[in-house]
Amino acid sequence: MRGLTEIDNKVYVAKENSSKLEVYNGLTFHQLNVIAVKGLEDPCDIVACRDDHQLFVAESGAIWQVSTSVRGQYAKFLTLDSTADKYRAPLMSLMFRHLLVISQPRSIHQHSTTDRRQLRVVHLPQFVKELAHAVETKRGTFVAAHLGTSKNGRQWAVSINWFTAGLYSVHVHIMPHHVGGSTTRQT
Repeated sequence: MRGLTEIDNKVYVAKENSSKLEVYNGLTFHQLNVIAVKGLEDPCDIVACRDDHQLFVAESGAIWQVSTSVRGQYAKFLTLDSTADKYRAPLMSLMFRHLLVISQPRSIHQHSTTDRRQLRVVHLPQFVKELAHAVETKRGTFVAAHLGTSKNGRQWAVSINWFTAGLYSVHVHIMPHHVGGSTTRQT
């Protein structure tokens, strides 16, 4: 399994090397349906827009938009440069009709789900080695989980980004980790 998401008490599952999305009842987990997406080859992530009843499914060369309310309605939402290593296995998150596409090693691309416009690109500092995930907050800022801090390139961290006059600042909070049986926290 490569990803799952939920809309209206239905769980949508994207599996490796499959052009089909499986649909399950969110209470009983019985399979309800299969959505075939012709052209989808190898999904690596899936997110849901509950406002529009749409799924967004990422694979190496594209992001697909799939309706959960109109049977058989799907289309490529974005075409990605599949030869670029940064989009080898794109990850996504979705909030407020903004789709975040996480590219490696350290960029977040924000797109409008209503008109496909790229709204902004956030480039994280050089010390960020790999992005694991990112989400948008209600204030329009980003929280990103990543490998690498200004003090330790092998430390996992969470950074909070905010925008003022088009610039961003990063605050790094090291996630708790276990060393020799004890928990430590660094800031």
